[in-house]
Amino acid sequence: MLTDPQGITVPPPIIIEGGVIVNISGDRFTDESLDIAGMVHPIAQQPDGRCWVIYDEEIEARCAHIPEMTMLNELNAPKQAESAEGLARLINVEPHKLAHALTEAQAAASVGAADSFGRSWSDDRPPQGRMRALRVTGALYHTQGGLQIDGQARVLRGDGSAFPNLFAGGGSARSVSGPSSWGYLPAIGLTTAVVFGRQAGLASGA
Repeated sequence: MLTDPQGITVPPPIIIEGGVIVNISGDRFTDESLDIAGMVHPIAQQPDGRCWVIYDEEIEARCAHIPEMTMLNELNAPKQAESAEGLARLINVEPHKLAHALTEAQAAASVGAADSFGRSWSDDRPPQGRMRALRVTGALYHTQGGLQIDGQARVLRGDGSAFPNLFAGGGSARSVSGPSSWGYLPAIGLTTAVVFGRQAGLASGA
């Protein structure tokens, strides 16, 4: 997710620590923690493709050391209010919908249960008290995979034969990520770059 209009990455810990996402009406629509890297898809399906990440000052304090959070605060990007009702007016969403979204999550958290979207609140807690909001849009930062390779990192032709002098690894080679964002694993590009980089070096005689 990128903030709109600043174009700064929303630090994932904001969500991990308990932040939620609502659309421009104030409704939650997904388990935010399920696939933070793949939030581009559910966000893009919302009206206008714009949403709000809602968090509180305690979550903000836990994330204050993150460079992107520092930049966002320096730019006064977060909208701030003393309450959910005040924040709803500030970001122009329906107050009762935002209140419902937060109240339901808080109720689930109070008993350590999952909410109606399946998000588990056993380890974190939803926003409460003084509220913050960042307007966001979905973004694709990079692609994963592409070239089919063999165990020596040699790029394969359509017929399955290997090019003798063409190698690939990292994010440019087909890997374990699969055909969608649900297969993405953090650092998989770096891992395959190191492994297949060595394999390519050995196979090339470099």
